Amino acid sequence: MEKNVAIVVAGAQGQEIKDLAIKPGTTARDILKTLGLERYVISTGEGKLFGPRDNVYEAVENGEKLYASAEAEVGR
Repeated sequence: MEKNVAIVVAGAQGQEIKDLAIKPGTTARDILKTLGLERYVISTGEGKLFGPRDNVYEAVENGEKLYASAEAEVGR
């Protein structure tokens, strides 16, 4: 059974919302690759960050809103 999620993408031009259907086993990396956002991270509204291999499908409810933001580069 698929779940529908809304990905709010933060960027220089404000926010863009992308709707996506995910299947069991879908990881954060899968979502970011599908959306062409490989240098981003996904988080929930409560601030929980998903690691690249985290199973997003198991962690979210149908219709939930997630947030994609650019990875912070440290030590440059």
